[in-house]
Amino acid sequence: MQLNSYILYTQRCEQTLARAFQKAATHHMDEPDVSGLCKVFASWSLDHSENLKTFPERYATSDDNELIGPGRLKLIIHTGRLGLLQDLHELWLMTNEVNLCWTILLQAAKALRDTELELACLQYNSQTQQQLTWLTSKIKQSASQALPVPI
Repeated sequence: MQLNSYILYTQRCEQTLARAFQKAATHHMDEPDVSGLCKVFASWSLDHSENLKTFPERYATSDDNELIGPGRLKLIIHTGRLGLLQDLHELWLMTNEVNLCWTILLQAAKALRDTELELACLQYNSQTQQQLTWLTSKIKQSASQALPVPI
């Protein structure tokens, strides 16, 4: 069963996202809402990753092929208003990767009638959706402040 591999992949994506949120929180301390919420979002992603640890044991098989880790998910910190916009954009992309993972795992949980995994997917994806909603809102605000400014 390949579900174990996807659970592990989702864990790594959440861990990567948590590190990116932490990095953004530290780098953008001059933006109190960014710093504060990025810390909260990092804690959510770490919690998701930690709580997924019980599921791979349930679905482990000897022929699992591990998916390649989320190597394309990286946050490169930028400076200035445009830099904040770029960082938020990258966080949005990374969060959407995690969102897709939860959607995929939810479908597998439904197919397997695994209510515990299904409930976990619903709960964690709900928080991921909140992350996306805030990021989208902050991107709109940042774009209107960063892009019209002459260089």
